[in-house]
Amino acid sequence: MRKGQAEIVVVLGILIVVAIAVFLAVMGGRIIPSAVPEGIYKQQREVAASVGNVIRDATDKTLKDMMTHGGYLGARVPGVARACNDVPNVGFLLSDVPYWQRCEEAMYPDLAEVKSSMESSIEDMVRKGMGDIESQYGNRAVFDKSRIDVVVDIRGTEPFEPDSIGVTVRMPTEVRNYTLPEGDLHPYRIEFDTRFGRIYSFGKDFAEASAENRYFDVFSIAAIYFSQELENTHTKLPTAGVMTQCGEVVYRSPQQINAYLLEVLEYVMSSTEWWKEMQPESSGTKSFAIGDLDGKRYTELDVSTKLADNWVFELMDHVFATNFRMPEHRGFVVPVCTQSYNHAYDFSYPFIVRVKDPYTGYVFSFASEVSVKENSNHVMEPGECGAAGSAPSGCESLPCQGSVSVKDSRGIPIGGAWVVFGGCPLGETGAEGLVEGPIKCGAQELFVYSTSDYEFLRRDVSSEALRDRHEVTLNPMREVRVHFFKVGMQLDGYRTGKDDEQMPASCAACASSCDMDTSATQSCNIEPVAREQVLLEFDNGYMKLPVTNVDPSGAAGCSDTADCLTCSEHAEELEAGRDVGDSVMEACRRCAQGCYSPPLTSTVVDYLPSGYEYSVEGIMFDPLQDYFITGALKGSFTLTENVTDVYVYMPQRGRSGVSPVEESEKSCLRSALAKCGIDTLSIEKHVTTVALLPSDYECLYLRGYIEACGGTAGFGTFCSCPLGGSYPGSCDKSCGKGDDPVCSVCCDLERALERMQELEESCGLRVVAVGQ
Repeated sequence: MRKGQAEIVVVLGILIVVAIAVFLAVMGGRIIPSAVPEGIYKQQREVAASVGNVIRDATDKTLKDMMTHGGYLGARVPGVARACNDVPNVGFLLSDVPYWQRCEEAMYPDLAEVKSSMESSIEDMVRKGMGDIESQYGNRAVFDKSRIDVVVDIRGTEPFEPDSIGVTVRMPTEVRNYTLPEGDLHPYRIEFDTRFGRIYSFGKDFAEASAENRYFDVFSIAAIYFSQELENTHTKLPTAGVMTQCGEVVYRSPQQINAYLLEVLEYVMSSTEWWKEMQPESSGTKSFAIGDLDGKRYTELDVSTKLADNWVFELMDHVFATNFRMPEHRGFVVPVCTQSYNHAYDFSYPFIVRVKDPYTGYVFSFASEVSVKENSNHVMEPGECGAAGSAPSGCESLPCQGSVSVKDSRGIPIGGAWVVFGGCPLGETGAEGLVEGPIKCGAQELFVYSTSDYEFLRRDVSSEALRDRHEVTLNPMREVRVHFFKVGMQLDGYRTGKDDEQMPASCAACASSCDMDTSATQSCNIEPVAREQVLLEFDNGYMKLPVTNVDPSGAAGCSDTADCLTCSEHAEELEAGRDVGDSVMEACRRCAQGCYSPPLTSTVVDYLPSGYEYSVEGIMFDPLQDYFITGALKGSFTLTENVTDVYVYMPQRGRSGVSPVEESEKSCLRSALAKCGIDTLSIEKHVTTVALLPSDYECLYLRGYIEACGGTAGFGTFCSCPLGGSYPGSCDKSCGKGDDPVCSVCCDLERALERMQELEESCGLRVVAVGQ
């Protein structure tokens, strides 16, 4: 009996469930409250749908606003403590974008503030949007807007949560005097598909990780240091390098630095990849990557970075490095003009992180700030925000005023010249060659640079001199070919031998010792340098400019050897003249010998400004003979604008060695050279040999030179003996015999000199008779 009753109950239950399902299907899944007539209920559903549309529209507009403004509203509404314009922000696409991270500080809004702002915005828009609904339904529907309450549920902030926002709005509503039933049509609820929550979590994690790791600060520094794009053989933004060309100049104006820096940072923005590991540099390109944010990855997000709107740098920094230092001789000389430089940049900039929402198409944007500064080791590193500025330290609020007018040697204004006073940029000259502005007070260094066509000028000037348009003239650089010759100077005479016999003797000019009693002749033999290397220093009173016959291309790469690296490690001690030990000195000598390449007999120099009288000093040494100093030079030379060739005549020493050349020896060599009618530097090319005869020269002294020129035919016609006949056969003992120097009365000196002048052009020989 009980079993049959149980079966009846089960069947009845099934019938009831079926009946309910049929009812719900017929009624569209709704249950009409028993107290609400069906017709009224239909109107309530219509009203609820209309309000839902208002809420959805308000949510959509709020999302767009808050994505554009990085989780903030663009403007405050009732109930919102701060909007985007109330926090630090930067412009992008004509909108304010808030900073979520600046240098070492993360400053994103917390999720509770974002949720509250979203709720307040939706509520404000719903209130305003209900006007149309009220007009539509008139007195048929009554909305109690004084009791509106909005609750937003931002999902997706945690893994595996749905990509959506749930919005619940309580606003008591009556339709035809019937209150919308709770749990059915009220409160109003919508679901909005969006990755807002996931994007917010990414931004929060990025801000915190970036404040700690300074991703883009590091990327910016690396992009500058590893940039391969060149301008005039050096990177566009020079940092560290070595100049190997004598007279080489590396200069970048502030305008160039600002433009090149922008190029580099735009590259960083476009080449940074997300959720990938950093790859080694390849194919001459450098890319950057962020693999994760403290272990978290957001691979489903489309992330990009951009510089802020119309961002330009206004740094007043400039780069100026020269290779004008003469290599010093310390028993070795590395045969290249080398000068290293090191430059770091202080700068800061904002950039925008953008993430596109695939559901709405809106882009969530927030800003980050990079700051790079130069540390005490002159290396760039991430810095504090505010530490990097547009003006060099000490160049703010300058108290004095100055103006500088820049012209060329013809008086024509030079536009585009960069002027720096006391380390603080005054600015760039305009078309009229004038620049003016605030400057430091007192005596400072004035620096003016235009282009490589003109000299760069450095002078110590008082600020008083700049107060009333200080005139500056930049002389043009001259491209001249410098020819290198060595001059061997020999004295020929006699020494007293046995029985007071006069024996021929010779020695080098300015030799420390010379076994000669009587100096008769001096010859100056000119020939191009062979294996010798020459180092010259041109001093115009403001700059010392080196000129050398070393071929830098022949020594390229030689400085990478272990010996050269050892030598370079002690460069400062060597330059200061301090003892570095025998092993280091030997390494430096081996480095120098390994860098040897055959010198040039002439070279083109394009860094000597014209218009100056130069004091010139130099040495010549033999790198294949332990770098012995074989010659020394001291002289002067005026470089005019029409000079195209300069001839250097380096007098050879009477003795060679590693010891420095004393001033007395330089003066002696110069004097001996002058006796031959030769200047140490000249625009004229001299003949091969110059013979200098004493005032009491004799005919026989000329014979050797004439024989050297192959012009001895008829030499006897120049000589006659007192007893008649011709030299030498008819000269008896009273006139001397052979080449006895006492036989001086037999020579027609005037005719002999005429013969020498006839032979000079073809023979390359010039004879000078002192006192004639």
